[in-house]
Amino acid sequence: MAAKVPSFVDVQVTKLPNTPPEYEHLGIHRNGGIHPWGSAHALASTLKGKMTKKPEVQILINGHFNSKVYTTNSEVSGVVNITPARNTRYDRLDISLDGLSETRRDGPDMTHMTSHRFLRLEMPIDEYPAEVLEAGVTYTFPFIFNIPAHLSSKACSHKTNSEDVWERHMALPPTLGGWEKDDMAPDMARVTYSIKAYVLTRARQGFNIALGNSHAINVMPTSFEEPPLNITERDDLYKIERSKKVKKNIFSASQGRISAVAAQPAAIHLTKEGYEASGSSIPISFTFEPSAADVIPPQFTSASLKIQAHTWFRDQPMMNLPTQGSSVANFGYPFSVSLPKASPKVQWTQNVDMTSTKDSPVFHTATVEVPFKLPTADKMFVPTFHSCIISRAYTVKVVLEGDVKIDLTVPVQVVMGTPDV
Repeated sequence: MAAKVPSFVDVQVTKLPNTPPEYEHLGIHRNGGIHPWGSAHALASTLKGKMTKKPEVQILINGHFNSKVYTTNSEVSGVVNITPARNTRYDRLDISLDGLSETRRDGPDMTHMTSHRFLRLEMPIDEYPAEVLEAGVTYTFPFIFNIPAHLSSKACSHKTNSEDVWERHMALPPTLGGWEKDDMAPDMARVTYSIKAYVLTRARQGFNIALGNSHAINVMPTSFEEPPLNITERDDLYKIERSKKVKKNIFSASQGRISAVAAQPAAIHLTKEGYEASGSSIPISFTFEPSAADVIPPQFTSASLKIQAHTWFRDQPMMNLPTQGSSVANFGYPFSVSLPKASPKVQWTQNVDMTSTKDSPVFHTATVEVPFKLPTADKMFVPTFHSCIISRAYTVKVVLEGDVKIDLTVPVQVVMGTPDV
Protein backbone atom coordinates (compact mmCIF):
# COMPACT_ATOMS: atom_id res chain seq x y z
CA MET A 1 0.00 0.00 0.00
CA ALA A 2 1.30 3.44 -0.91
CA ALA A 3 2.23 5.75 1.90
CA LYS A 4 -0.37 8.36 2.73
CA VAL A 5 0.61 11.86 1.57
CA PRO A 6 0.53 14.44 4.38
CA SER A 7 -2.32 16.95 4.20
CA PHE A 8 0.19 19.80 4.10
CA VAL A 9 3.91 20.18 3.83
CA ASP A 10 6.37 22.99 4.25
CA VAL A 11 8.33 24.22 1.26
CA GLN A 12 12.08 23.80 0.99
CA VAL A 13 13.65 27.27 0.94
CA THR A 14 17.22 26.71 2.03
CA LYS A 15 18.44 30.31 1.71
CA LEU A 16 16.02 31.85 4.16
CA PRO A 17 17.28 32.95 7.57
CA ASN A 18 17.01 31.07 10.82
CA THR A 19 14.85 33.14 13.12
CA PRO A 20 15.14 32.61 16.88
CA PRO A 21 13.71 31.31 19.10
CA GLU A 22 13.77 27.66 18.10
CA TYR A 23 10.31 26.81 19.40
CA GLU A 24 8.73 28.61 16.45
CA HIS A 25 10.67 26.58 13.91
CA LEU A 26 7.70 24.39 13.08
CA GLY A 27 6.78 22.91 9.73
CA ILE A 28 5.68 19.54 8.49
CA HIS A 29 7.81 17.80 5.85
CA ARG A 30 7.42 14.36 4.37
CA ASN A 31 10.33 13.31 6.56
CA GLY A 32 8.89 15.00 9.64
CA GLY A 33 11.68 17.59 9.75
CA ILE A 34 11.64 21.16 10.98
CA HIS A 35 12.11 24.32 8.93
CA PRO A 36 12.42 27.96 9.98
CA TRP A 37 9.70 29.03 7.56
CA GLY A 38 7.35 26.38 8.87
CA SER A 39 3.60 26.07 8.62
CA ALA A 40 1.80 28.52 10.86
CA HIS A 41 -0.90 25.92 11.37
CA ALA A 42 1.60 23.63 13.04
CA LEU A 43 2.37 26.35 15.57
CA ALA A 44 -1.30 27.13 16.03
CA SER A 45 -2.04 23.47 16.72
CA THR A 46 0.73 23.34 19.30
CA LEU A 47 -0.58 26.41 21.09
CA LYS A 48 -4.17 25.18 20.97
CA GLY A 49 -3.16 22.07 22.84
CA LYS A 50 -1.56 24.20 25.55
CA MET A 51 -4.47 26.59 26.05
CA THR A 52 -7.23 26.18 28.63
CA LYS A 53 -10.73 27.64 28.55
CA LYS A 54 -9.70 30.15 31.19
CA PRO A 55 -6.44 31.60 29.90
CA GLU A 56 -3.53 31.20 32.25
CA VAL A 57 -1.69 33.87 30.26
CA GLN A 58 -3.50 37.18 29.72
CA ILE A 59 -2.17 39.95 27.47
CA LEU A 60 -3.61 43.38 28.25
CA ILE A 61 -2.70 46.21 25.83
CA ASN A 62 -3.10 49.80 27.02
CA GLY A 63 -5.81 51.74 25.19
CA HIS A 64 -6.50 48.90 22.79
CA PHE A 65 -9.78 48.31 20.93
CA ASN A 66 -10.60 45.98 18.05
CA SER A 67 -10.56 48.59 15.29
CA LYS A 68 -7.47 50.42 16.53
CA VAL A 69 -4.75 50.92 13.91
CA TYR A 70 -1.08 51.01 14.86
CA THR A 71 1.31 52.70 12.46
CA THR A 72 5.02 53.50 12.25
CA ASN A 73 6.42 54.54 15.67
CA SER A 74 3.13 53.71 17.43
CA GLU A 75 3.64 52.53 20.99
CA VAL A 76 2.24 49.12 21.95
CA SER A 77 2.42 48.72 25.72
CA GLY A 78 0.68 46.81 28.47
CA VAL A 79 1.14 43.89 30.82
CA VAL A 80 1.22 40.11 30.67
CA ASN A 81 -0.48 38.37 33.60
CA ILE A 82 0.46 34.72 34.15
CA THR A 83 -1.73 32.73 36.57
CA PRO A 84 -0.87 29.02 36.28
CA ALA A 85 -3.53 26.48 37.18
CA ARG A 86 -0.86 24.25 38.71
CA ASN A 87 2.73 24.60 39.80
CA THR A 88 4.76 25.09 36.63
CA ARG A 89 8.50 24.70 36.36
CA TYR A 90 10.01 26.80 33.57
CA ASP A 91 13.33 27.84 32.06
CA ARG A 92 12.42 30.99 30.18
CA LEU A 93 9.72 33.64 29.82
CA ASP A 94 9.31 35.15 26.37
CA ILE A 95 7.33 38.31 25.48
CA SER A 96 7.60 39.57 21.91
CA LEU A 97 6.00 41.56 19.12
CA ASP A 98 5.95 39.36 16.02
CA GLY A 99 5.10 39.99 12.38
CA LEU A 100 4.20 36.95 10.28
CA SER A 101 3.33 36.39 6.61
CA GLU A 102 1.47 33.19 5.72
CA THR A 103 0.58 31.73 2.34
CA ARG A 104 -1.22 28.61 1.23
CA ARG A 105 -1.10 26.97 -2.18
CA ASP A 106 -3.47 24.08 -2.83
CA GLY A 107 -2.16 21.33 -5.10
CA PRO A 108 -3.79 18.15 -6.39
CA ASP A 109 -2.09 15.93 -3.79
CA MET A 110 -1.10 18.31 -1.04
CA THR A 111 -1.31 21.86 0.23
CA HIS A 112 1.87 23.91 0.54
CA MET A 113 1.80 26.26 3.53
CA THR A 114 4.58 28.74 4.14
CA SER A 115 5.13 31.23 6.95
CA HIS A 116 7.75 33.96 7.10
CA ARG A 117 8.36 35.68 10.41
CA PHE A 118 9.74 39.00 9.20
CA LEU A 119 9.62 40.82 12.55
CA ARG A 120 10.48 39.85 16.11
CA LEU A 121 11.01 42.37 18.91
CA GLU A 122 11.76 40.86 22.33
CA MET A 123 10.91 42.49 25.65
CA PRO A 124 13.77 42.11 28.15
CA ILE A 125 12.64 40.73 31.51
CA ASP A 126 14.72 42.29 34.26
CA GLU A 127 13.78 39.96 37.08
CA TYR A 128 12.56 36.39 36.90
CA PRO A 129 10.45 34.86 39.68
CA ALA A 130 11.41 31.56 41.28
CA GLU A 131 12.06 28.52 39.10
CA VAL A 132 8.52 27.32 39.72
CA LEU A 133 5.42 29.43 39.03
CA GLU A 134 2.98 28.65 41.83
CA ALA A 135 -0.59 27.61 41.12
CA GLY A 136 -3.14 30.41 41.53
CA VAL A 137 -0.51 33.14 41.91
CA THR A 138 -0.59 35.97 39.34
CA TYR A 139 2.77 37.12 37.98
CA THR A 140 2.75 40.44 36.10
CA PHE A 141 5.28 41.49 33.47
CA PRO A 142 5.07 44.89 31.73
CA PHE A 143 5.99 45.31 28.06
CA ILE A 144 6.49 48.20 25.66
CA PHE A 145 7.21 48.11 21.92
CA ASN A 146 7.29 50.64 19.10
CA ILE A 147 6.34 49.74 15.53
CA PRO A 148 9.64 50.11 13.60
CA ALA A 149 10.06 52.04 10.37
CA HIS A 150 12.10 49.27 8.70
CA LEU A 151 12.88 45.60 9.11
CA SER A 152 16.30 44.25 9.98
CA SER A 153 18.47 42.96 7.13
CA LYS A 154 17.90 39.39 8.37
CA ALA A 155 14.23 39.65 7.45
CA CYS A 156 15.07 39.38 3.74
CA SER A 157 18.30 37.52 2.99
CA HIS A 158 17.16 35.70 -0.15
CA LYS A 159 18.29 36.65 -3.65
CA THR A 160 16.51 39.50 -5.46
CA ASN A 161 17.05 40.70 -9.01
CA SER A 162 17.53 44.32 -7.99
CA GLU A 163 18.30 46.54 -5.03
CA ASP A 164 14.88 48.14 -5.49
CA VAL A 165 13.10 44.82 -4.85
CA TRP A 166 15.18 44.18 -1.74
CA GLU A 167 14.46 47.66 -0.37
CA ARG A 168 10.73 47.11 -0.82
CA HIS A 169 10.99 43.79 1.02
CA MET A 170 12.64 45.67 3.91
CA ALA A 171 9.52 47.77 4.52
CA LEU A 172 6.90 46.52 6.97
CA PRO A 173 3.83 45.11 5.21
CA PRO A 174 0.38 46.10 6.51
CA THR A 175 -1.95 43.67 8.24
CA LEU A 176 -3.75 41.60 5.61
CA GLY A 177 -6.82 39.50 6.35
CA GLY A 178 -7.43 40.72 9.90
CA TRP A 179 -9.53 43.84 9.41
CA GLU A 180 -13.17 44.29 10.40
CA LYS A 181 -13.91 45.42 6.84
CA ASP A 182 -13.12 43.39 3.73
CA ASP A 183 -9.54 44.06 2.60
CA MET A 184 -10.11 42.03 -0.58
CA ALA A 185 -7.36 39.52 0.23
CA PRO A 186 -7.84 35.80 -0.43
CA ASP A 187 -7.80 33.31 2.43
CA MET A 188 -4.49 32.02 1.04
CA ALA A 189 -2.57 35.17 2.03
CA ARG A 190 -2.30 36.63 5.52
CA VAL A 191 -0.09 39.17 7.28
CA THR A 192 -0.49 39.29 11.05
CA TYR A 193 1.07 41.20 13.93
CA SER A 194 0.69 40.03 17.50
CA ILE A 195 2.01 40.31 21.03
CA LYS A 196 3.06 36.83 22.15
CA ALA A 197 3.80 35.60 25.66
CA TYR A 198 5.15 32.12 26.43
CA VAL A 199 6.31 30.19 29.47
CA LEU A 200 8.98 27.83 28.13
CA THR A 201 10.72 24.70 29.29
CA ARG A 202 14.01 23.64 27.78
CA ALA A 203 13.90 20.61 25.50
CA ARG A 204 16.63 18.58 23.82
CA GLN A 205 16.29 20.89 20.83
CA GLY A 206 15.03 24.36 21.68
CA PHE A 207 12.05 24.86 23.98
CA ASN A 208 8.59 23.47 24.67
CA ILE A 209 5.65 25.75 25.40
CA ALA A 210 4.26 25.17 28.88
CA LEU A 211 1.86 28.13 28.78
CA GLY A 212 1.22 30.72 26.12
CA ASN A 213 -1.10 33.19 24.49
CA SER A 214 -1.11 35.84 21.76
CA HIS A 215 -2.98 39.07 21.08
CA ALA A 216 -3.34 40.29 17.49
CA ILE A 217 -3.08 43.95 16.54
CA ASN A 218 -3.69 45.68 13.21
CA VAL A 219 -0.71 47.52 11.74
CA MET A 220 -0.66 49.94 8.80
CA PRO A 221 2.87 51.31 8.41
CA THR A 222 3.63 54.73 6.96
CA SER A 223 4.56 54.75 3.27
CA PHE A 224 5.43 57.43 0.75
CA GLU A 225 4.37 58.28 -2.78
CA GLU A 226 6.81 56.96 -5.36
CA PRO A 227 7.55 58.29 -8.87
CA PRO A 228 5.26 57.05 -11.67
CA LEU A 229 6.07 53.58 -12.95
CA ASN A 230 8.12 53.13 -16.09
CA ILE A 231 5.62 50.91 -17.89
CA THR A 232 6.81 48.89 -20.89
CA GLU A 233 4.98 46.71 -23.40
CA ARG A 234 5.98 43.66 -21.34
CA ASP A 235 4.02 44.91 -18.31
CA ASP A 236 0.65 43.68 -19.47
CA LEU A 237 -1.08 44.21 -16.13
CA TYR A 238 -1.61 47.75 -17.43
CA LYS A 239 -3.15 49.13 -20.62
CA ILE A 240 -2.24 52.81 -20.72
CA GLU A 241 -2.50 53.29 -24.51
CA ARG A 242 -5.26 52.45 -26.98
CA SER A 243 -5.75 53.25 -30.65
CA LYS A 244 -8.71 52.31 -32.81
CA LYS A 245 -10.69 53.30 -35.87
CA VAL A 246 -13.84 55.38 -35.44
CA LYS A 247 -16.94 54.16 -37.30
CA LYS A 248 -20.62 55.05 -37.10
CA ASN A 249 -21.40 51.33 -37.36
CA ILE A 250 -19.63 48.13 -38.34
CA PHE A 251 -20.60 48.54 -42.00
CA SER A 252 -19.63 52.19 -42.47
CA ALA A 253 -16.29 53.52 -43.60
CA SER A 254 -13.75 54.68 -41.08
CA GLN A 255 -14.07 58.31 -40.01
CA GLY A 256 -10.55 58.37 -38.68
CA ARG A 257 -8.41 57.01 -35.87
CA ILE A 258 -8.47 57.97 -32.21
CA SER A 259 -5.59 57.34 -29.82
CA ALA A 260 -5.77 57.58 -26.03
CA VAL A 261 -2.86 57.69 -23.60
CA ALA A 262 -3.43 57.63 -19.83
CA ALA A 263 -0.96 58.86 -17.23
CA GLN A 264 -0.60 57.36 -13.76
CA PRO A 265 -2.89 59.21 -11.34
CA ALA A 266 -1.57 60.83 -8.18
CA ALA A 267 -1.28 58.44 -5.25
CA ILE A 268 -4.24 57.96 -2.94
CA HIS A 269 -3.42 58.97 0.63
CA LEU A 270 -5.03 57.09 3.50
CA THR A 271 -5.82 58.91 6.72
CA LYS A 272 -3.88 58.11 9.88
CA GLU A 273 -6.49 55.54 10.88
CA GLY A 274 -6.55 54.04 7.39
CA TYR A 275 -10.32 54.12 7.19
CA GLU A 276 -10.69 57.08 4.78
CA ALA A 277 -8.83 58.09 1.64
CA SER A 278 -8.21 61.09 -0.57
CA GLY A 279 -9.53 61.12 -4.11
CA SER A 280 -7.53 61.10 -7.33
CA SER A 281 -8.07 61.40 -11.08
CA ILE A 282 -6.78 59.77 -14.24
CA PRO A 283 -5.34 62.17 -16.85
CA ILE A 284 -6.10 60.96 -20.39
CA SER A 285 -4.81 62.58 -23.59
CA PHE A 286 -6.61 62.03 -26.91
CA THR A 287 -5.53 62.48 -30.50
CA PHE A 288 -8.05 62.15 -33.35
CA GLU A 289 -6.86 61.94 -36.94
CA PRO A 290 -9.94 62.32 -39.18
CA SER A 291 -10.23 60.71 -42.58
CA ALA A 292 -11.32 64.10 -43.95
CA ALA A 293 -10.95 67.65 -42.69
CA ASP A 294 -14.69 68.10 -42.11
CA VAL A 295 -15.12 65.02 -39.87
CA ILE A 296 -16.15 65.99 -36.33
CA PRO A 297 -14.19 64.34 -33.45
CA PRO A 298 -16.05 61.69 -31.43
CA GLN A 299 -17.61 62.49 -28.06
CA PHE A 300 -17.77 60.48 -24.85
CA THR A 301 -20.92 60.38 -22.74
CA SER A 302 -19.78 58.34 -19.73
CA ALA A 303 -16.82 56.71 -18.03
CA SER A 304 -17.25 53.47 -16.08
CA LEU A 305 -14.57 52.75 -13.47
CA LYS A 306 -13.41 49.77 -11.43
CA ILE A 307 -10.72 49.66 -8.77
CA GLN A 308 -8.87 46.35 -8.87
CA ALA A 309 -6.94 45.03 -5.87
CA HIS A 310 -4.27 42.52 -6.90
CA THR A 311 -2.81 40.18 -4.27
CA TRP A 312 0.16 37.99 -5.12
CA PHE A 313 1.26 35.20 -2.78
CA ARG A 314 4.01 32.63 -3.15
CA ASP A 315 5.42 29.61 -1.33
CA GLN A 316 8.93 30.80 -2.17
CA PRO A 317 10.42 34.30 -1.99
CA MET A 318 9.82 36.60 -4.95
CA MET A 319 12.94 37.88 -6.71
CA ASN A 320 11.04 40.38 -8.90
CA LEU A 321 8.07 42.67 -8.43
CA PRO A 322 4.99 40.72 -9.59
CA THR A 323 3.58 43.88 -11.21
CA GLN A 324 6.32 43.72 -13.84
CA GLY A 325 6.29 41.46 -16.88
CA SER A 326 3.60 38.99 -17.84
CA SER A 327 0.47 39.06 -15.70
CA VAL A 328 -0.15 35.43 -16.70
CA ALA A 329 3.24 34.28 -15.45
CA ASN A 330 2.90 36.46 -12.33
CA PHE A 331 -0.68 35.42 -11.67
CA GLY A 332 -2.20 37.21 -8.71
CA TYR A 333 -5.59 37.16 -7.06
CA PRO A 334 -7.70 40.02 -8.50
CA PHE A 335 -10.67 41.62 -6.75
CA SER A 336 -12.71 44.32 -8.50
CA VAL A 337 -15.02 46.95 -7.02
CA SER A 338 -17.18 49.14 -9.25
CA LEU A 339 -16.96 52.89 -8.72
CA PRO A 340 -19.54 55.57 -9.54
CA LYS A 341 -19.66 56.54 -13.21
CA ALA A 342 -18.12 59.80 -14.36
CA SER A 343 -19.24 62.14 -17.14
CA PRO A 344 -16.10 63.43 -18.84
CA LYS A 345 -16.34 66.67 -20.81
CA VAL A 346 -13.98 66.48 -23.76
CA GLN A 347 -13.05 69.79 -25.36
CA TRP A 348 -11.30 69.18 -28.66
CA THR A 349 -8.68 71.52 -30.13
CA GLN A 350 -8.16 71.53 -33.90
CA ASN A 351 -4.58 71.47 -35.16
CA VAL A 352 -3.03 71.54 -38.62
CA ASP A 353 0.14 69.75 -39.65
CA MET A 354 1.15 71.27 -42.99
CA THR A 355 3.99 68.75 -43.37
CA SER A 356 1.62 65.79 -43.16
CA THR A 357 1.38 63.48 -46.17
CA LYS A 358 -1.95 62.06 -45.01
CA ASP A 359 -5.28 62.69 -46.71
CA SER A 360 -6.06 65.42 -44.18
CA PRO A 361 -3.50 67.64 -42.44
CA VAL A 362 -6.06 68.31 -39.71
CA PHE A 363 -5.90 66.53 -36.36
CA HIS A 364 -7.62 67.15 -33.03
CA THR A 365 -6.29 66.88 -29.47
CA ALA A 366 -7.94 66.88 -26.06
CA THR A 367 -7.14 66.14 -22.44
CA VAL A 368 -9.57 65.05 -19.76
CA GLU A 369 -9.35 64.19 -16.05
CA VAL A 370 -11.51 61.28 -14.87
CA PRO A 371 -11.99 61.59 -11.08
CA PHE A 372 -12.51 58.66 -8.73
CA LYS A 373 -12.63 57.90 -5.02
CA LEU A 374 -12.14 54.63 -3.16
CA PRO A 375 -15.22 52.98 -1.58
CA THR A 376 -13.84 53.01 1.98
CA ALA A 377 -17.28 52.66 3.59
CA ASP A 378 -17.30 48.88 3.18
CA LYS A 379 -13.78 48.04 1.94
CA MET A 380 -10.38 48.28 3.61
CA PHE A 381 -7.66 49.50 1.29
CA VAL A 382 -4.24 48.67 2.71
CA PRO A 383 -1.21 50.51 1.29
CA THR A 384 0.55 49.18 -1.78
CA PHE A 385 3.35 46.87 -0.63
CA HIS A 386 5.79 44.21 -1.80
CA SER A 387 7.19 41.71 0.71
CA CYS A 388 9.07 38.44 0.37
CA ILE A 389 6.06 36.18 -0.20
CA ILE A 390 3.05 38.55 -0.44
CA SER A 391 2.42 41.68 -2.53
CA ARG A 392 -0.54 44.02 -3.00
CA ALA A 393 -0.98 46.59 -5.77
CA TYR A 394 -3.93 48.41 -7.33
CA THR A 395 -5.13 49.31 -10.80
CA VAL A 396 -8.07 51.35 -12.03
CA LYS A 397 -9.88 50.28 -15.19
CA VAL A 398 -11.74 53.06 -16.99
CA VAL A 399 -14.09 52.40 -19.92
CA LEU A 400 -14.99 55.49 -21.96
CA GLU A 401 -18.21 55.14 -23.96
CA GLY A 402 -19.94 57.30 -26.54
CA ASP A 403 -19.28 57.56 -30.26
CA VAL A 404 -16.41 55.13 -29.66
CA LYS A 405 -15.52 52.79 -26.79
CA ILE A 406 -12.04 52.84 -25.25
CA ASP A 407 -10.82 50.98 -22.17
CA LEU A 408 -7.62 51.72 -20.25
CA THR A 409 -6.04 50.22 -17.12
CA VAL A 410 -3.67 52.34 -15.07
CA PRO A 411 -1.68 51.71 -11.89
CA VAL A 412 -2.59 53.64 -8.77
CA GLN A 413 -0.54 53.70 -5.60
CA VAL A 414 -2.18 53.71 -2.17
CA VAL A 415 -0.03 55.18 0.60
CA MET A 416 -0.45 55.62 4.33
CA GLY A 417 -0.30 59.26 5.36
CA THR A 418 -1.54 62.63 4.21
CA PRO A 419 -0.18 64.61 1.26
CA ASP A 420 2.08 67.60 1.91
CA VAL A 421 0.21 70.88 1.86
